[in-house]
Amino acid sequence: MKIKLKRSGGIVPVKKEAVKEVNWTANDIHDLIHAAERKEEPLQRGRDTTGYFLELENKSVPIDLDKIPSKYKSVFEQLKNELKPVKF
Repeated sequence: MKIKLKRSGGIVPVKKEAVKEVNWTANDIHDLIHAAERKEEPLQRGRDTTGYFLELENKSVPIDLDKIPSKYKSVFEQLKNELKPVKF
């Protein structure tokens, strides 16, 4: 399965994304989303705040990279390092 990490926002709003092939089960995905999904309302986030989204199976989930379980941390560190700007 391919997963995509998307980044948006920031002082200079640039959208970036990176893609990686993973061999995660449905339970892995559930556990990851349950642990890392960002729950706050968009209005609580500052105008210049950077947001990350996990896109998989045509679904986009706002995530908090600080809450990624250690089992998946290396994948997300790699994705974050590979983020490339995308055109609108």
